[in-house]
Amino acid sequence: MSSSRRVKQKLVERRKEPQPRGNGCEAAEEEETVYEQLLSLLGPKKRKTKSLNKRRKDHGSRRLPSADETLPLADKHEPLTDQSQPIPSDERTECEGGKTGGICDGVEGDGEIGDGESGDGGDSDGDESETETKANGDPFRLHFDHLLTSDEMSLLSSSSPSLLPSHSPTLGLVTHIPGIPGSELAVSQHPVSLSQLGIKPKLCHNWTANSPAASELTDIQRHLFPIIASYKDLLFSHRTVENSEELRRLYVLHILNHVLKTTSRILKNNHKLLQASKEGRHIEEPRDQGLTRPKVLILLPFRHSALQVVESLTSLLLPPGQGVVHNQRRFRREYGAEDPAGQRVVPKPSSFTALFSGNTDDCFKVGVAIRGRMVRLFADFYSSDIILASPLGLRTIIGADGDKKRDYDFLSSVEILVLDQTDVFLMQNWEHVTHVLNHLHLKPREAHGVDFSRVRLWVLNEWSKSYRQTIVLSSFLTPEINSIFTTYCFNYVGGARCDGGREEGSVGQVARQLPQMFARLSPSVSPSQLPDHRMKHFSSQVLPSYRGDLMKGTVIFIPSYFDFVRVRNLMKKEELSIAALSEYTTTSGVTRARTQFYQGVTHFLLYTERAHFFHRYRLKGVRHVVFYSIPTYPEHYSDLVNMVECEEGSVEVLYSEWDQLALRRVVGRARAQRMMTSSDSTHMIVTGHQTKT
Repeated sequence: MSSSRRVKQKLVERRKEPQPRGNGCEAAEEEETVYEQLLSLLGPKKRKTKSLNKRRKDHGSRRLPSADETLPLADKHEPLTDQSQPIPSDERTECEGGKTGGICDGVEGDGEIGDGESGDGGDSDGDESETETKANGDPFRLHFDHLLTSDEMSLLSSSSPSLLPSHSPTLGLVTHIPGIPGSELAVSQHPVSLSQLGIKPKLCHNWTANSPAASELTDIQRHLFPIIASYKDLLFSHRTVENSEELRRLYVLHILNHVLKTTSRILKNNHKLLQASKEGRHIEEPRDQGLTRPKVLILLPFRHSALQVVESLTSLLLPPGQGVVHNQRRFRREYGAEDPAGQRVVPKPSSFTALFSGNTDDCFKVGVAIRGRMVRLFADFYSSDIILASPLGLRTIIGADGDKKRDYDFLSSVEILVLDQTDVFLMQNWEHVTHVLNHLHLKPREAHGVDFSRVRLWVLNEWSKSYRQTIVLSSFLTPEINSIFTTYCFNYVGGARCDGGREEGSVGQVARQLPQMFARLSPSVSPSQLPDHRMKHFSSQVLPSYRGDLMKGTVIFIPSYFDFVRVRNLMKKEELSIAALSEYTTTSGVTRARTQFYQGVTHFLLYTERAHFFHRYRLKGVRHVVFYSIPTYPEHYSDLVNMVECEEGSVEVLYSEWDQLALRRVVGRARAQRMMTSSDSTHMIVTGHQTKT
């Protein structure tokens, strides 16, 4: 029998010996620790004793969990993971990072679970953070410890809050949406340091070490973070290539702070309950959990976006050379850049290059679990703290009514929802976004091992949506994006909508001096009747004027694919010479359509906005451009107008009273206001001159 096996056998025999009886305190004092039992069995002169002493010195005097203890929110369900690729056998226990050991894919090693010596899952500096924010109150505690009353919930669901607009030089027009009376948190609007906003000192240190700016916060971060740190909803509509990294690091910092504080509270309460049980005292069960474990949901358009979020997360959580990241190699392989041979060689705009520079797969989902200085990627959803996913990736799990295999219970206790690059979702499938939002905070169909005595009361009351914070980042505003705020946000502390869009519009980027006619549809109709009204106006007023030979080389730009199908069927029925380019056209079909249009074989070219968004084709032979409706992206307008190759060319744009936001992005805020309120329905713009009516 080996030495280690004999030690284990003696340890088991000693545990079976009767223990002295008495009160709880005496039993706790006389009970030997696991370390002392091992030390007495090995003997003081054994070489292993020196190793145990060193390990105890490194890890502190943290008590090891007993056999009857369980981790909070234990995983008692069938795993739900991203099965896009099987895990190779050589990576199933992979640990990468500055430290070895730890917990690799569910196998416990000699590493530590907590952060530092406290063993509290990342809150060794929690008391210091709490002391710094005690004067104003910790936003985390104030927001989630407050229990709404039935009257407050009725007021929140029935009243229409009065909007409070203001102007900021950095954020532009800021519209504040107040919450229920008395819900405003005392958060400094001009913080000097992150610690004033309740951020844990460990995160503050890592933020400063990795910050490219000379100060802790940049100008835009300094104005936005007080809103985010107070757990208010935020709709920011001026996300650009230049500020994308600032915004990403900002919400990742807030998410990590929230996850660490949530985990710290659960583990500290576990310790209090254990101590009370040993001492024979009865204390009230703490309310510190939800129905399921995932607390943060981040919706992203591409895998490359998820890679950037994970890189920001690990850089802020783990100091250089420390910590463990599980399955990092697999994650980089599946979410990293595509094969260089498949990269595009045709020069594209900088915004296009930044958006499509990496892996552009839009169907993905990955769970992230955080244990102190350990980050585990591809964790089971019900064992994850953060879920990164695309709307399509979650749609494949959520399913639809009538599907036999579907699951959405992991969305029942989401406390922070982030939608980054929300404008890109419009070019994918907006229905997937609304489908995911409709399945938030629904009653779980299974218990998933939850301890209901620890569940917060407002969760049991099905009021979770009123505590959820929603952060929406977009390049511009649309009615669909606005509907997220008006339809799916019920935060009891209110929110803020920041509209910092450009004032001049993309018409200023047109290089040619071309007459650009904007025709407003009349009379006014409801949004549901607008597609038929627009189609009738196009077929009777616009299309006949472009049939002649002089109008050959006309591109009809159509933002909606459904409108594209209707126009294509109409022109085929009238036997007009057309070529069509859409997001579903094959590569050979694209080449054939572009060639026929350039050579004059076809009179019209139908071109969808999604095809231009994903490919940015450079069309040749363009003489006239007709915009069936205003493009969603303002740069698409200037792209198409700059393709006109002759001085006799023309541009015509159809718009309605419901296109005010899109019109403002193209012609500018002030000019759009005049065009919408004018009694004339036709407006002429010549590049470089004032508006002609």
